[in-house]
Amino acid sequence: MAALEWGRKDLPDLQRTVEALTVRAGARVILVGLPPKWNNHLPLIAYQMAQDTSGRALSSWATEQVSKETWAKEVEWIALAHDLSVTYVSLLSTLCDGRSCRVRLDNTVDHLTAWDGIHMTDWGSRLVAPLIYDRL
Repeated sequence: MAALEWGRKDLPDLQRTVEALTVRAGARVILVGLPPKWNNHLPLIAYQMAQDTSGRALSSWATEQVSKETWAKEVEWIALAHDLSVTYVSLLSTLCDGRSCRVRLDNTVDHLTAWDGIHMTDWGSRLVAPLIYDRL
């Protein structure tokens, strides 16, 4: 397993890596997409959202705080997986609805999905783990 932020410019190197893994090592390659990229650290975003709710419950989803790069990268990675002929697992399919992304998993801020702008918490990881496991 490798966790890197690849792009189309990396395709030649990735093709060699995938070939080495599949042909020489007999491995199955699964490309796991990126989680949502937040415009700031998610705990800070949740705090600001809580301040803006004026006593109402904190929303479980956010739209404006998700980087627009999130959606562009998803399209790029889907194409990359297609070009490499590997299975693609979209984390956004579980964490987002195409416009908004999940901030938290319950009615408190105890179970946020990310620690910062991109790294998932244990709770966020538990949410997407079955999606990855089902592809193994």
